Amino acid sequence: MPPVIPPPTYLVDQHGTNYRLDFETPNGGGNGMWTFLLYLDGPRMSARIGYAYCWKFSPEELRIHDFQIDRDVRFPPTGLKCLLNRFVRTHFPWTRRNFRRLGLGTALIQTVITIARQNGFTRLGGQIVATDLAEFSGLPAWYERHGFVVAKGPQLPRPLSLTLK
Repeated sequence: MPPVIPPPTYLVDQHGTNYRLDFETPNGGGNGMWTFLLYLDGPRMSARIGYAYCWKFSPEELRIHDFQIDRDVRFPPTGLKCLLNRFVRTHFPWTRRNFRRLGLGTALIQTVITIARQNGFTRLGGQIVATDLAEFSGLPAWYERHGFVVAKGPQLPRPLSLTLK
């Protein structure tokens, strides 16, 4: 059965900003990667600001391979600053934006869970690796708030799973 692929959707952060979510399944979604890409669309450009890469591990299980909301996205100068950079050879630096702590991770994981359910998966799995845990000590609690069971103890990587109903 081919996967149920939603049309491009929009997620909204805590401030009401819309972000475009694209969903791709190369090779018809067989045993390959399922990709969720999150973009901020501007008047002249689009920037990827987050993603979830998942693998169809079995007919019953989709596994999260990598999940991230970016914290350091660079944007070029716009308007007059762009014109001055181009024609007067001044240098206005690119601006940086952090997209974390806006509720986008929660919106993205809820979308992954919904699409997994729509495609007949009964389990969503993954693991927390040492580098992620070192940077985000609250990551196990974040997954638990979204219904995942995270293995306890010092072992790494830490398995996590969610039974889909």
